[in-house]
Amino acid sequence: MQSGKYNTRLRVVKPIKKRDSTGAHYNDYEDARCEEFYSWGNVVSLQGREYWEAMKVNPEVAGRIEMRFRTMTSAMRIYAGSRTFDVITWFDPYNNKKEIHVLVKEAVT
Repeated sequence: MQSGKYNTRLRVVKPIKKRDSTGAHYNDYEDARCEEFYSWGNVVSLQGREYWEAMKVNPEVAGRIEMRFRTMTSAMRIYAGSRTFDVITWFDPYNNKKEIHVLVKEAVT
């Protein structure tokens, strides 16, 4: 793992489940009670073969974020500067619990 490749400060937020006036559940990422952590990472836009392979698995995939190992869920949201990403899935590419790759899509906020 090359620590120098992590050049972007990330804020990862786990949402709070809330109900709206009709009783439907939704995820609130702006509540002060949300669990969050900060980490350094690298945001990579998928291109070429990697993009098309990711599209076969999930057509919403827009990019990949590489960061040090943390347990993630698909409900989490990642903020990188002015960009906001929703987590689609994550995996440990080398099975050594040192680094994870998070497949993400741009969130509409």
